[in-house]
Amino acid sequence: MNQQPLQLTSLVVREQGVLASTLDEGVTMLGDNPDEFFQLDAVGKSIWELLDKPVSVLSLCETLAQEFEVDPAACQRDVLAFLEQLREKCLIKVSGGA
Repeated sequence: MNQQPLQLTSLVVREQGVLASTLDEGVTMLGDNPDEFFQLDAVGKSIWELLDKPVSVLSLCETLAQEFEVDPAACQRDVLAFLEQLREKCLIKVSGGA
């Protein structure tokens, strides 16, 4: 399946059916494959919590840049890469962009 690259205008949201357990400093998730689980750190936890409803990548990055006091350009680069990893594991849905 040939997917369009994520862009700042893309809308992202959690995939339904992903089991996630919030811990003090992170999140543990189970995807479609019961043999695979994923652990997210505090930043990943913040991103996961923000993905509870559809949000643009740009809005997500703006929120995270303020919350963690990081350079907006670096935040965008890192968040786009992280979201691509979540998409590859079928943990998020992506729409829009182009």
